[in-house]
Amino acid sequence: MIPDEWEVKDLSSITFKIIDGTHFTPKYIDHGVPFLRVTDIQDTEIHFDHVKKISLQEHQFLTQRCKPEYGDILYSKNGTIGLTKVIDWYREFSIFVSLCLIKPILSLVNPWYLEEILKSPVVNEQIRMRAKQGTIINLHLEEIREFLIPVPSCNEQNRLIEAWKKYNNCLINEELYLTKLQKIKTGLMQDLLTGKTSVKPLLTNQP
Repeated sequence: MIPDEWEVKDLSSITFKIIDGTHFTPKYIDHGVPFLRVTDIQDTEIHFDHVKKISLQEHQFLTQRCKPEYGDILYSKNGTIGLTKVIDWYREFSIFVSLCLIKPILSLVNPWYLEEILKSPVVNEQIRMRAKQGTIINLHLEEIREFLIPVPSCNEQNRLIEAWKKYNNCLINEELYLTKLQKIKTGLMQDLLTGKTSVKPLLTNQP
């Protein structure tokens, strides 16, 4: 269910290209160009110091076919399905076949709006419908291109992004506060159990 003024479009119709990374394992080196896999986009931030590295020559060869750029979207298609991340950095890197690179048409869709839709129940339900055994561990590019995406106007997309950002910031702050309270509780319980802090009974038995 979407507002009447919104449209529903195939993902392929609002993107320039949808392609996966290299299908062969490159030669890893100690120092070089970052090479990202599914495991590297599971956290909020990518830890470039800890990812695999490849030579500049191999990177340049791989980017002739698949070149990640600022504003593109990474989407996991093998193993762990549906991890999504907008490329919001300018550092060059290459990707493995387990990741799909999506290049949005910016005049039609905001990358950050598309990121939220790709990891929402709207797309997750479409993935589930394709699963034969109730689970799915691989998505083909053609299946990704066929995702149905609700597309409001660009102004509406921008407003939704701002609302999502406020919600996410609020959620992060609440989670941090909860973690702080849990640590305080753990510390207090430890003090009580070890007798470091004495407890005065609320009730005393009267003779």
